[in-house]
Amino acid sequence: MSVNEINSNYVFTDGEVISFSVHYRVPTDKGLVAEAKITLKAKRSLGREGFDYCTLHLYFSSVISLYISEDFKNESRISDMTLKKIDDDTFYVSLHPYNTSNEPNVNDNFVIRAEEFTFDMVNN
Repeated sequence: MSVNEINSNYVFTDGEVISFSVHYRVPTDKGLVAEAKITLKAKRSLGREGFDYCTLHLYFSSVISLYISEDFKNESRISDMTLKKIDDDTFYVSLHPYNTSNEPNVNDNFVIRAEEFTFDMVNN
C-alpha cells in the first residue's frame, strides 16, 4: 500500500502510540544501520459505514534521521500525523506535526526520515 493510500484509508487524528522502538545494527560501510517501528491505534475508513479502530505497525528501515523532543505529558495520544514520501525519495513521518497540512515542517516533532517504509494492519 502506498503512502497516499494509507493517508486516504486511515485517520490518525486522535490516535494513540502503543509502542516505539529503534534498532541499531552492526556498522556497515555506509555507517550504522537503524530501523524503527511504531505501533499505533488509528481509525480505518469504512466508507459510508464510518470508521473502525485498528492497530497498525509502521516500519522504517535505513533510518536517516530521528528527532524527538518530547516531554510525554500527553500520555500516548497523538493529535495528528504527517506521513509522506518527500522529494529526495525518502519517507517522512511526524507523530506531532506543527500543523495539519501533511507537509513536513521544521517545527514538527517526533520525526523519522528513512529510505524504506512498510506498513501492516495488525487487527481491526
